[in-house]
Amino acid sequence: MITAMITLQKPDKSPLWARMTVDTGTLTIDGTPTFAIFNSAGTSVLSGNVSGQTAGAAATVEAWYNLDSTLLTDGEYHGRINLSATASADSLQRTETYEFLILVQPAVPTEASATDLARQEIIDNAEAESFPVLTARQIEYCLMAAKRQDADGYLPTDTDWTPTFDTAAGIAMAWRLKAGKAASKYDFSSDNQKLSRSQIHKQCLEMAAMWEEQMDVQSGQIVTYEDINVNADDYDPRYGLSNVRLF
Repeated sequence: MITAMITLQKPDKSPLWARMTVDTGTLTIDGTPTFAIFNSAGTSVLSGNVSGQTAGAAATVEAWYNLDSTLLTDGEYHGRINLSATASADSLQRTETYEFLILVQPAVPTEASATDLARQEIIDNAEAESFPVLTARQIEYCLMAAKRQDADGYLPTDTDWTPTFDTAAGIAMAWRLKAGKAASKYDFSSDNQKLSRSQIHKQCLEMAAMWEEQMDVQSGQIVTYEDINVNADDYDPRYGLSNVRLF
């Protein structure tokens, strides 16, 4: 039976407690209690002796393990402490198993990692590394299009700006860039499948429209051709950035 649920956000630490009490007399812990941490598949990932325990006889005895969230990957775990103690009143040994549900959450993103996470979200959701492939420079354009005013009212151009993004805007832009690249390509074949230029172009535009519906219009900003300072090799002359709708 789960005796406690513990949520840790990296790099938090927290003890797992096991307590045993008697109404009459005292208890003395037998030996050194043990602990184990199991992942969602039931595999033990941490185990050993507890971090500390009550020394000598007491009406309430305790054992604890100091859990460090950085030792675990993000996810759900089950913890267990086995505690045995002998009572002075009847000289009988009492054994209990204390179980814990442990949820380990990722650390709060730092400013630098917030930018990295936004960039990766654009890459993943726009399938930027799949045909038509976007260049690293084009991905940075999309990241720029996703920048937004932060919670303190600072704009992306302000030195005190905290990286804040509407990633839906960047993803929409990425799909429109992919549409532009597809517009000038010939038919594409891969893994026994053949896609026409018009099919790819249409699919990219449909994905762009879907993501545009999810954009935060109130915090939108205009990113123009001049803002991005495009090189000739970075856009398609038939469907260039001048035709990209950002909000």
